[in-house]
Amino acid sequence: RDETTTIADYAFEGNTALQQLLINSDSSLVSIGVGAFRGCSSLKSVTIGNGVTVIDAYVFGGCVSIGVASFGHNRTKTPRCVILYYPSVIFAILVGD
Repeated sequence: RDETTTIADYAFEGNTALQQLLINSDSSLVSIGVGAFRGCSSLKSVTIGNGVTVIDAYVFGGCVSIGVASFGHNRTKTPRCVILYYPSVIFAILVGD
């Protein structure tokens, strides 16, 4: 089992090959850094389980192909805008306070 606990800031930024993100609730991952998947324009589906407690700002900024997004409910830190499509704003998913 992989014991990775954090996806670093901008870790996958601009990765146009990435199409699906699935982080199971039993994963050791607890934190996703700023802009970690920013600009992953082919990303279509995102599922983040309850084990992830910190999702930083603009994690999915510019991910214009996302059609389905599901976030667990165990977060201790989530910025108001996790997904923001630009340059033409389609919609934003607001989470947190």
